[in-house]
Amino acid sequence: MQDTTQTVIARYLTVAGAIVNLTPEPRGIRATCTGCPIPGWLADYDPTLSGTKNTDWATRQAAAWAQRHAETCRAMPADD
Repeated sequence: MQDTTQTVIARYLTVAGAIVNLTPEPRGIRATCTGCPIPGWLADYDPTLSGTKNTDWATRQAAAWAQRHAETCRAMPADD
């Protein structure tokens, strides 16, 4: 069963019906596929610095990865 205690920023539906979730972490935005055994992808940033590598940048990077992954992922959603 999927953990619903985390804040989900966005969801992407894969071609096989799994979902890629974007969730915030202390130092980035994580994209995790509910069908894949891989740990996901993290767009990280340094919250103490200002500049281009910030939350908005990390969200755009994670969203781009999630979109590309959802377009090609053929893993079935995990039955929990």
